[in-house]
Amino acid sequence: MLKWLLTQNNRPFAKASGALLTLLKVIIEVQRGCTTTTRGYKLELEPDMNGTAIENFVCVIFNVSFMNCTWHVGRTATEDTQYFLYWRPPKKKDITECQNYIKDDYGRHTGCRFQNVITGNWYAYFLVNGSRSGQNVEPYDTTIMLYEIEKLTPPLNVSVNCTEASHRCSIWWQPPRTSTKKKSNCFKYEIVIESKADAEKNSKTASKTEAIIENNFYLYESFSSGKRYSVKIRATDAGFCSVSSNWGEWSTPVEFGMNGSAIENFSCVIYNIFLMNCTWQAGRDAPADTQYFLYWQKSGEDNQMECELYIKDENRRNMGCIFQNVSIGIEKAYFLVNGSSKDSLIQFYDEYIDLYKIEKLMPPSNITVNCDEIKNDCIIQWQQPQISHSNKDLCFKYEINIKYKDNPKGKAIYTSILEGGNSNTFVRPNIRKKYVLKMRAAGSACLVNPAWGQWSTPVEFGNEEIMSSSVWILLGVAVVTPLMAIITFFFCKRWIAHYAAFQCKYTCLCTKEYPLSLKCQTQTSQNNAPISLKLGGVTGFFLIMDIPVLAGMNGSAIENFSCVIYNIFLMNCTWQAGRDAPADTQYFLYWQKSGEDNQMECELYIKDENRRNMGCIFQNVSIGIEKAYFLVNGSSKDSLIQFYDEYIDLYEIEILTAPLNVTANCARDSAGCIITWHPPRTSKVKKAKCFQYEINIQNKDEPKEEKKLPQIEYVDLLSKSHTEEITRIEE
Repeated sequence: MLKWLLTQNNRPFAKASGALLTLLKVIIEVQRGCTTTTRGYKLELEPDMNGTAIENFVCVIFNVSFMNCTWHVGRTATEDTQYFLYWRPPKKKDITECQNYIKDDYGRHTGCRFQNVITGNWYAYFLVNGSRSGQNVEPYDTTIMLYEIEKLTPPLNVSVNCTEASHRCSIWWQPPRTSTKKKSNCFKYEIVIESKADAEKNSKTASKTEAIIENNFYLYESFSSGKRYSVKIRATDAGFCSVSSNWGEWSTPVEFGMNGSAIENFSCVIYNIFLMNCTWQAGRDAPADTQYFLYWQKSGEDNQMECELYIKDENRRNMGCIFQNVSIGIEKAYFLVNGSSKDSLIQFYDEYIDLYKIEKLMPPSNITVNCDEIKNDCIIQWQQPQISHSNKDLCFKYEINIKYKDNPKGKAIYTSILEGGNSNTFVRPNIRKKYVLKMRAAGSACLVNPAWGQWSTPVEFGNEEIMSSSVWILLGVAVVTPLMAIITFFFCKRWIAHYAAFQCKYTCLCTKEYPLSLKCQTQTSQNNAPISLKLGGVTGFFLIMDIPVLAGMNGSAIENFSCVIYNIFLMNCTWQAGRDAPADTQYFLYWQKSGEDNQMECELYIKDENRRNMGCIFQNVSIGIEKAYFLVNGSSKDSLIQFYDEYIDLYEIEILTAPLNVTANCARDSAGCIITWHPPRTSKVKKAKCFQYEINIQNKDEPKEEKKLPQIEYVDLLSKSHTEEITRIEE
């Protein structure tokens, strides 16, 4: 048997279609064995090449636009045989050679990789020829319908939503991607749902549900919250479009189930205008290696964002998240927390939240008190709290609380709640007393949180009471008072001159206490850390002198400082920059518990868009009866910055977690339901009688109708749980 080959310069030439090769063969047969050369092309008769052509030629299109073609070398091909692939894409005239060959151990071409391939209802032409030791080998050519060799990608965005009460799970997905746009009815799907065996619960059986469906939704009706499941889906041609009839790739299994693994006590709070914290607790049955991830999305937006700054517990497990630059509007936001574990499937938790309802309102700003010295009247003025989504005074109500300065923990002598407005008149009961005022705000109308916000920084006003005559008598009998005054004056003056670089908290205060202590900070100390300075050897009688010291730029200290403890052991402190602080001012927070010597700087600052420290996150905070001391100082290139300090009772700033293990048991033959619960968790041991509770009950079908029970005190039960019997709400 003889074959004719077309060559150019002794290399097999393939820039010709199958039709052209057929025509050439006809010409050669007519010439009956002649060898001829025309325009550089040589037609020659070769001896038998049987077995040298490639075998098992296969092409597959995958991942939408990539194509691989592979083959086996001919059974009689030698090690020096080399193959070359040419193809003509649909709707193109030119035949091109492969640019990215796949090679075997001998360097022979055994395949080719193509990119940017477009499928459709048309054929592509392929030709593989070769050579060995300068001789030609038998060619191979074929035509292929491209859509028939496409390996469909998996269906996209598989999601599962299960309802425990109905034992149903709704499963959705989107069609696979293809290089040409396809209608959704072009595909049918195979779905496989598996119930996993659980070694921890001695469940060794597993079940499988399989179905073929022609839409992108499936309702699974055998869900049990105590089991673990996985679902996977693949696609093929539904018979209506130019789609491969072969089954595509399986989707990555989506896991769901395992009751008790989802997070608990999820809550979010927006504070300091644009910051938001979300916290949660690990599921009570979640494995020790469970890690959680938070995503959120505003209604009407397509982008879903993962948390960028997680709050972690001592085991490095994500237990919360901090968001910055949060804007509040009328829309709800969607939150989803899912999880992963090496050996178990973790349930997800999701919730829709009205952002304005979780905002912790800032205190009213610019509070001033001006008193008429002739009359007893004091005019209190303020401006509405800063929020990101409303600027109307009528949206707020205000609470005013006034106490005597010398009795800050006593009962308030004046309280008032005002609807709107920005001023109020207070009549002083004693013009020779000094008073302390604080205010807070809540939403009264508009889309503003109706819960009371943060208290303002205390504002002092009024006059100190005149010193009693007994004090003058005691001072008068002290004959050495003038001498001690002179000595103390020169001592303090010399000390202030020596430490002129320091910014002191108080004017020089010399007392008979030993030693004299002044708390100061310096612009030159490392990290701007506070420095405690002590003066020894000062004794004598009580004397106060106002000696000018370096106090810093007025209005540069922080404002609206507040702290909150949440989720048992986490604490956030936030503030606003001083209204007259230079643009380059940077602040630093230090805190110290009473009775402890160590003063700690914040390790995790919250920053604004200008990278200025505007808050701090503390972890593993323990609460006791002692006060904690907080100090925020600052630095600027060209100015001295005032500091701010405050003593705070930590237990007063704690936001309690929700009561635990809430259950409701209703008897069919009774109109009453028994509700039981356990106290909330705290970092310190608390007796059950330390708490009071508020119960809120809604009709599930009519959420606007609400039965709000009065606050109840602790009910002492033998089980040490809490209970309340209510009359069932009739439908």
